[in-house]
Amino acid sequence: MKLKNMFKIIAIFIIYCFVLPSCGISFAEDINKPEQKIDASKAFEQALNNYELQKQKQTEILIRRLHANLDQMIESWLNTAKRDKENKLRTRYEQRWEKLSQSFSISPSHYEYILLGYKYTLVKNDIMQSDSLSAPYKALVIIKEELYVEKYHSPDISDRNPYYYTVTTDFNLNYEYKQDKFMLVNSDSKVTNIENSCPDEIKKPRI
Repeated sequence: MKLKNMFKIIAIFIIYCFVLPSCGISFAEDINKPEQKIDASKAFEQALNNYELQKQKQTEILIRRLHANLDQMIESWLNTAKRDKENKLRTRYEQRWEKLSQSFSISPSHYEYILLGYKYTLVKNDIMQSDSLSAPYKALVIIKEELYVEKYHSPDISDRNPYYYTVTTDFNLNYEYKQDKFMLVNSDSKVTNIENSCPDEIKKPRI
């Protein structure tokens, strides 16, 4: 029995000293494994959090850049439209609104109008991600235009109110983000209202 026990002890000694180390295993490593797993898990979690924060910052920077660029494009469009209307104030405004007589309470006869004023309002400004590689982002902009006009009438009338009109038109502008900027690719417009009224400040004659 003693001899067998001695063989067992020798066998355990050989396994401990030679076999386990050759396999890359040691009792010391086994003792450290739980801590190593905890440290590796924390490091991975921290790296993942850092990546998400960096990705979020980059996304926020991109969103701000996209909106800033689109704001510039909208401002450019508005400036062009306003210059056009400024040049036509107090002059005859060419139009064919009588064709809309079936939709609005206006005469089907053609009348001349004088442009008295205008107003532009930004209604919608949406940026959307696109599947296109050449234009990864698209934008839809809706601008409301209000034109204040006066229908032609005899200069000696006492009440001019029936001749004042407000014509509202919605402009739909479609942009695509190409070459690091938004470009206007197409647009359309639609008259949404013709109302027999006008702001009081527009009715006042200019001195």
